Amino acid sequence: MISPITFDQLTGPPTDLELLDLLEFQLTKSAELFIAEVVKKGFSIDSLVFECTYSPILARAKITNKSSYKITFGRTLTGAILHMATSIAPGLQKDMKGCSEPETIRHAFNYISWLIFLHEVAHITHGHLEYIQSNGSNDYYEVNNQRLPLTHLHIDLEESKRFWRALESEADAYAISASLATFSYINTNVWWNQLKLGAMTRHHGAMASAAFHLMHMLANGHDDFRHPPANIRLGISLASIETLAKKMKWDVATTVEETVKGHYFMTSDIMGLDVDIKPQLESAHYMLTLDYVIKRAGFAKFRIPTYLD
Repeated sequence: MISPITFDQLTGPPTDLELLDLLEFQLTKSAELFIAEVVKKGFSIDSLVFECTYSPILARAKITNKSSYKITFGRTLTGAILHMATSIAPGLQKDMKGCSEPETIRHAFNYISWLIFLHEVAHITHGHLEYIQSNGSNDYYEVNNQRLPLTHLHIDLEESKRFWRALESEADAYAISASLATFSYINTNVWWNQLKLGAMTRHHGAMASAAFHLMHMLANGHDDFRHPPANIRLGISLASIETLAKKMKWDVATTVEETVKGHYFMTSDIMGLDVDIKPQLESAHYMLTLDYVIKRAGFAKFRIPTYLD
């Protein structure tokens, strides 16, 4: 179990700038390849650029022109991911047999980064940016550390919150299933390639939990109007893991169960956070209303045309 990591620790200066530069370079190359081989071949998009910058922003997705987009990761975000990866690495090594601590840190950085990158891709491919633009904003800051005014999606604030959280839940659902299916783009760890399916999905649940908790921590304890709490985000995303398991002809119950076990392993055993059943019940209730909220919000007319079946 790690000592509770604080906002100041997450956002403090990187301890290894040379390593962070290398990890950002590898992430950028992997993202560019994924965009070329998957996104542009699957969706009607003219241009999608990914970049890591020294900017103090976290993650931003932006419309740059008609059918052209940019995803930016700031050094504040990549530095926080590296801090998180370094903190959880000793706990992860209990499962990652034969991996050194530096290997484990690189693996954790790659995994968390890939989940967040695919979450941003989903905001683009699902037409979320056009939907937000129709309400007055071309930029979308994943965690608004720029102190920009929140763009409301409905005149009623509770309805606006429901619409925002529906957008985020769609992006989470895509990210948690697509990252498991495409982690080979960023993976440099031999250990991962030798895992059996159950162990792989358990580890995936753990890393998704780490990513969601990281984003929650970067909100610095403030109520996040747009994102559900971390435990609820993972619970909501389980439906997409079930869908992926059916598509891949995996045992559905085992896949979902192992993902949940991984989530509990990361949250309770490694991070030392309390885990109770209430968020899971809340996420189940939320899922019952999600489709209705998406329909009510009118997201469908903003979807990016797809070439995929």
